[in-house]
Amino acid sequence: MQKSFSIGFAAFIAKEWLDEYSRQLLADTDKSELRIHMDLVLQSKLSGKKSRHNTLSVLTRIFENPLIAKRDKDQLCKLLSQNKTPVNRQALYWAFCISQYPFFMTTVEHIGRLLNLQESFERNHIKSRLFETFGEKRRVEVGLGYILQSLVDWKIIGKEKTVYKKLDSNEIDSSYLRSFMVEAFMTSRSDDSIILESATESPALFPFRFSEISLNDIESNEFLDFNQHGMNQSVITLTS
Repeated sequence: MQKSFSIGFAAFIAKEWLDEYSRQLLADTDKSELRIHMDLVLQSKLSGKKSRHNTLSVLTRIFENPLIAKRDKDQLCKLLSQNKTPVNRQALYWAFCISQYPFFMTTVEHIGRLLNLQESFERNHIKSRLFETFGEKRRVEVGLGYILQSLVDWKIIGKEKTVYKKLDSNEIDSSYLRSFMVEAFMTSRSDDSIILESATESPALFPFRFSEISLNDIESNEFLDFNQHGMNQSVITLTS
């Protein structure tokens, strides 16, 4: 059990807010103006000042994740502009979230593991597993609620009454984005090197398929390197 941890993802995040934040970044909106703009956007949905502050803090950190910290703003804008299709943009946000928020990563890993075995689950199924890791804390249950609500809004999972349902996974059609997802997975686990399949087959990446990933994809990412071990085993390494 982890004695000290931060939920981090401590607010419901709507996909439309992620998209609007992305649009403002692509428009090169000044950071202070961006916060003012997003606060106005959130006012129509969140009446409380504290709620807006918490939500905006989570949103901002999603886009200031460790993957982007290694890159400049032009590279971030390139990622956003080249991945505008719904699936690719969804995958990009996913990479941002798992690399920034360990609690988010652990939660979606449990969800993915369950959905690999069955078509649906209830909230208590995930809660019990999180309690084993983090302890029976109120903030764990609240954080889980925010994540589940967000995933339903992002159309990652469906919901009928109290039951959450598996939706179809989607193929990522960008070679660089495929490697970016591998990098995000490694960053979330603080792994300097992994076998490629341990990332692409991880339950934490359950909304996406990687049937087309190749070593050429890995080579396209300046922060990844690879070595071939044996006939069929590729070891991926973070270069910085």
